[in-house]
Amino acid sequence: MHSSPVVKEWDTEAVLTVPNVLSFIRLLGIPVFCWLILAGHDLAAVIMLAVFGVTDWFDGYLARRLKQRSRLGTRLDPIADRLYILAAVAALKDGPFCVGFAAESRNLEEYAQAKRQRKGIPLIAGNLIQDGFGGDDNRLVLFDDNGIHLQSVMSTTQAKLTCQASVSMQVSNKSIISLPVS
Repeated sequence: MHSSPVVKEWDTEAVLTVPNVLSFIRLLGIPVFCWLILAGHDLAAVIMLAVFGVTDWFDGYLARRLKQRSRLGTRLDPIADRLYILAAVAALKDGPFCVGFAAESRNLEEYAQAKRQRKGIPLIAGNLIQDGFGGDDNRLVLFDDNGIHLQSVMSTTQAKLTCQASVSMQVSNKSIISLPVS
């Protein structure tokens, strides 16, 4: 009788790893990012967000490639991601812009639209759980007052950037467009 090899959740208990340093740098950049938004340097803020979006992917890649997955990294990386989103919302001059998320097993359009209406929020990003569960590819669907915007199948990182770009367009009172995915 053969047993399956045990897959460890992390490779190291070290704190000072290359992926963790990248996550720390992203965290240290949050005040600068907020200042750029508040000072009206929108292009610089978007560039910074894009750079940190790439480092978000890169630190995960390095963690796996260099066998530096750590308990701290598994917590630090998603915290940095969420803090950037929170910082972008908190730094807006015209107040918060709420985005809902709908991860459904069926009837995505019906449930997402109902949730958006019930909560009175301008944008919901949704997907069917089975379309993204256990993999890096997702099919993101955006729901707003202008309708339904089906996005191409994309990686989780591309989905985050698409959602962030859509929020930026909504805040700028522009309609959502479907962003090309390479």
